[in-house]
Amino acid sequence: MRHSAETIADRVVDGLFIQESTGENMHVPVKGIRGWISPFADSYANRVITTDTHCRSETIQAVMGFFSQRSAGVTWVVRQNEISSGLPQMLMEMGFKPGRYHKVAGMFLQTDTVRHTPDSEVYIRNVTPDDEEALLETIIAATKMSSIEHQRYLFRHGAAPGNSVRHLSYLAYVAGVSHPVGYGKSAYFSDHQTVMLNGAGVIEAFRCRGVYAQLLQHRMQAAIECGRKDFIIQSARDSSFPTCVRFGFQEVCEMEFYQWSPESAST
Repeated sequence: MRHSAETIADRVVDGLFIQESTGENMHVPVKGIRGWISPFADSYANRVITTDTHCRSETIQAVMGFFSQRSAGVTWVVRQNEISSGLPQMLMEMGFKPGRYHKVAGMFLQTDTVRHTPDSEVYIRNVTPDDEEALLETIIAATKMSSIEHQRYLFRHGAAPGNSVRHLSYLAYVAGVSHPVGYGKSAYFSDHQTVMLNGAGVIEAFRCRGVYAQLLQHRMQAAIECGRKDFIIQSARDSSFPTCVRFGFQEVCEMEFYQWSPESAST
């Protein structure tokens, strides 16, 4: 089935908000805003995006006030049309700063085959419930931007019965090393056949050894074997983007992430 670029771009953005109804997350009650606040105060744990055509400074102030009252930070996702209309400048004038993964490409690939390049030095395996701590520790070591408590919250609620999105996780190993050196995640949607490759990382000491590429192709192959062939990914331009292009992914939209917290506003 062929999809319009607009439909694919919408799915890419929607994929960033699959945590809206996770666990104890609460929707942000600001008109013209979609997003959530979680039990965690860090900016990366909470996310918003505009639903109105034009975002006004009053809306930004309302969002900041909502999170400030709860002593929590927030990440604001800026879509492609909003980048050119000046929303990033407005956010920064009001105290937001570019996120760690600032410039992100929404990418899409439709395929029923994946270029498989075996690597005897890299081994990927599915995560089982017994691997929870190993997975969480690997995520923290690879990203250095999250707390293990937040990752545990996501892992346990993502595996909860009745979740409309099926989450699968993987661990990567290299020859001669007993502990995992990387991780990858996939999200299978129940209302369409798209699979989102929603996060992967490699511990710094083991990068540039083909581990990320193996994680990418392993997750895609697993999805294809389940009958899926539509893939989306949000790829950071300064890290995974070249590898995704090499695998055939095409950019369908661009986004920018901006972060704010009450602490940063007071410094």
